[in-house]
Amino acid sequence: MKVLILTQYYPPEVGAAPERLGYLAKHLARRGHQVKVLTGQPNYPHGEVYRGYKNPRWKVTGERDAHGIEILRTWVYLTRGHRSFSYRLVYFLSLAFSALLAWRRVGPVDVVLVETPPIFLSFTASLYAFLKRARKVVYFSDPWVSFATEWGYLKKGSLTTKLAFGLERQSLSRSDLIITPNPGMRAHSLEVHGLDPEKVKLVMNGVDVNFYRPDAAARERERRARGFEAKFVVVFGGTYQHQAGLDVLVRAAVKLRTTAPDVTFLLVGGGVDKPRIAELAREAGVLDHNFLMVDTMPATQARDLLNACDVGVNPLSPAAITNLTLSVKLLTYMGCGLPVLIADRKVQRDIVEAAGCGMTYPPGDDEALAEKVLWLRDHPQQRREMAERARRAAVERFSREQLAEELELLLVGLAVRRLTGQHVTLKSGEAING
Repeated sequence: MKVLILTQYYPPEVGAAPERLGYLAKHLARRGHQVKVLTGQPNYPHGEVYRGYKNPRWKVTGERDAHGIEILRTWVYLTRGHRSFSYRLVYFLSLAFSALLAWRRVGPVDVVLVETPPIFLSFTASLYAFLKRARKVVYFSDPWVSFATEWGYLKKGSLTTKLAFGLERQSLSRSDLIITPNPGMRAHSLEVHGLDPEKVKLVMNGVDVNFYRPDAAARERERRARGFEAKFVVVFGGTYQHQAGLDVLVRAAVKLRTTAPDVTFLLVGGGVDKPRIAELAREAGVLDHNFLMVDTMPATQARDLLNACDVGVNPLSPAAITNLTLSVKLLTYMGCGLPVLIADRKVQRDIVEAAGCGMTYPPGDDEALAEKVLWLRDHPQQRREMAERARRAAVERFSREQLAEELELLLVGLAVRRLTGQHVTLKSGEAING
């Protein structure tokens, strides 16, 4: 099977999408499929091209990684630290157009897989599928238009918002298959866009449990290096987004600074909301005291740092739309064997309660969050049991290897249908190589 993966984000960039698609590409290549990736020059999250890369206009650059995957990169508009929605919009549109420059180098394709948001790249994928006579698959990771409306980027009921919803609906309805990463997203796709249930499949988000795993040696080394030996560290590792609801961590840090000086909140990552959170923590007098912020780092370093922590936290905004959210960071915590403390939002609550690996609190309630942090600190045995259950659930239910195989079977079924015109349902172990 010949697969083209079209994506805004790809390694060496870090984050949920690069990790997910990078793993899938390697999985497919190991299984004997021919994989090409079409993406932009790496620049996320700071909007500056990574060292060792250039961003030439009207030119397609190519590289082949150690797994035999050909990675084609085209020009993107660089935001260079500008965080406004308009700059990001131009950034998204730039790849949607420049990616068309690579159509000759892409070669024959059976399946075009595109991750959205952003929605614009989905139309590029449609054109590629048409030109290559291939099947189009959308990995619908977030309800981007709904988020933009909820946070005020788009005005509810406006012509622009209606147009955006229409574009999102068109990008999905003109696909042969839509993959959703959690039950909430599948329900949203069916309810909001009226899609054919047979075309909308659920393949859960996952974690590479062979990479993200408990590591006692890394824990001891990192805690000693960072002065955490006598600290109880609550970690958030992910993207600073408005829907993340990170304000509650600042307020909880304020409450605990004098009453529980051993409790430290550690935030790892980058994103558009980071400057605001930093300023909020600075004004509250907790930044660089019991509220630490470190930049995005390579995955190996991030994994070691997670192991140095005691609890993984995933706050989300109280907005109803966050009930659809399953953050990869939650599964990453579980893979590393961390007990978790999460805002009570449906999708992630169902996972944590089923696994018995953590606690919930009402979203935005800093007092309840602080109380749960202290309970976890003061009950080490229960915390260890939660940690064990977290790791077990990650391995048994959310292993990225198993979930990549599920997605592979769906892609192969589409490729066979393209060649034969027949609907084929494959089971594990029946995937066709090549």
